[in-house]
Amino acid sequence: MYSLDDTDELGANAPRPIDAESLDRGGFQQLSKGEGAVKAERKGSKQRKTEEVPTLSRPMMIGLVVAALAIIALCVALFLRAVYVPMAPEKLPEPTRAETTIGESLTYRGSTYALTQKDGAYTLTESNTEGDGNKIELGALPGTPLALVLFDGSILLPENMPDGTWNVATYTVGTGWSHMANQNGEVIGDTGTISEAKLDGSALRLTVDGQVVDVPLEW
Repeated sequence: MYSLDDTDELGANAPRPIDAESLDRGGFQQLSKGEGAVKAERKGSKQRKTEEVPTLSRPMMIGLVVAALAIIALCVALFLRAVYVPMAPEKLPEPTRAETTIGESLTYRGSTYALTQKDGAYTLTESNTEGDGNKIELGALPGTPLALVLFDGSILLPENMPDGTWNVATYTVGTGWSHMANQNGEVIGDTGTISEAKLDGSALRLTVDGQVVDVPLEW
């Protein structure tokens, strides 16, 4: 029968049981419940999970921030373009009363009125400022006009007649020709020569032979 007391090589190398005295001296580390191979496996699993968490590099973060800012700027630009309505330039009211001398023109309701002279005779012409610019002859004057006066849709042309008298020819836009008359229907005019004509409020002020003559334009 084999005994542990044998001193052969097998008996010397064989493991011996751990006695209570060795345990009390603390010579061996005791594993608590749940430790050992199972605990090591859990630690390795936790480490692998930590290593698998993706991280963003600094260049990638910068690229994402730049892309986000570009998208925000584009959205703001599109919004402003959608809500912005450019203001139309303020259109000044067209004057209804003006005066000019011979050789110049008047503009009223998109048309330009001027006097042209040919062979000593004067003709009132009209041309469209937005059209082809062709002149339309509205009528010839028997006398020599001194000015063109626009007054509320009528063009007044004070003129000196060949017989030594004067009068005020009138062309009303959309109506035609006439002569200025007083409240009794009498044509305004007299002997003498007009040297100056200008608009003065609601009256046409004429200088006839050095004397001022006011022709009322409103009654």
